Amino acid sequence: MNWECFSYWIEHHPGLASWVQAIGSIGAIGIAIWIASSQRRAEARADRAKSKLVLDLIKTVAARADRAVSNDSVSSMTLNGHLNLIAGLYTTLEKIDLLNLPAENMLEPMCNLRDALRALEAGMREAQRKEYLATWLSQGEAILWKALVKTAAKQIAGLK
Repeated sequence: MNWECFSYWIEHHPGLASWVQAIGSIGAIGIAIWIASSQRRAEARADRAKSKLVLDLIKTVAARADRAVSNDSVSSMTLNGHLNLIAGLYTTLEKIDLLNLPAENMLEPMCNLRDALRALEAGMREAQRKEYLATWLSQGEAILWKALVKTAAKQIAGLK
């Protein structure tokens, strides 16, 4: 078939241009839908990866906080080192945006852990300033904050 035959055939089918335009429009719409859905799938994968990373970070910090308040940890490091560790863990948790947690059930244990670490740090700083940090760590208030840290850390460890 040569171009003359093809040109003749096109000229003698006046509705052909409409059909080609309709098929092209449908194809363009299909491609646009495919591109948009692939972008949504990519965004969903990125969101899942970010949520997993945040969850892993929170679980790691919670596990470190649990170890930091254990009696073995306190006795194996200097009191100033222990205070700095608690302060660092609290600072890390404070930087995590509570409104962007991967799951709603993380909010309460996360807040409990952060608040308990904040109170423990404040109590330790005050006791250090008054030079009775070692004594304060074995008293009721410190024991309460340590227990709250351990409880929240265990709740976070069980989250999925």
